[in-house]
Amino acid sequence: MRDRLIKFSLCACLCALAAPATLAQANTQSPNPAPPPFGRRMGGRAGRDGLGGGALKQERMERRALRRLNLSDAQREQMRAIEQRYAQTFRADREELRKLVETRRSGTALTPEQQARAKQLREGLRANAEKMRAEVQNVLTPEQRQQLEQSRDQAKQRREQRRQQRQNNTPPPEN
Repeated sequence: MRDRLIKFSLCACLCALAAPATLAQANTQSPNPAPPPFGRRMGGRAGRDGLGGGALKQERMERRALRRLNLSDAQREQMRAIEQRYAQTFRADREELRKLVETRRSGTALTPEQQARAKQLREGLRANAEKMRAEVQNVLTPEQRQQLEQSRDQAKQRREQRRQQRQNNTPPPEN
């Protein structure tokens, strides 16, 4: 039960980090984008409504990386407390932002006030996610921080390789 709560909280934080970037990208895309190469499709609700399809995947990767760190019981408790402090704010802000995105996607232009509010929500989510990430970092030992950073670097390299392959329109390597 505790692990589930920790995982859920970390997921919420990571979504909050990735949602603003995903929304910004969604705002710049054409209404009928070309299908992705090699039959890849975005799956799940998050991929369809523009609220963090990539965020969810990034969140899963972050959870896996944290699991490999072998957190102590005390660290898990601290993580849970941090996540609980931020969870309600993240949830409310993401829901409000989701409604604004749905309004825009339904064909209704956002008013300048709504646009300003959406920007404020994205910035607030990003700032809170950074604060939360800093608090999580403070819970980790120096060795765990280093391991987590290495995992993030490796994930970044893999994403860059996939991006290069998509740009070159080459199939992904067989594993």
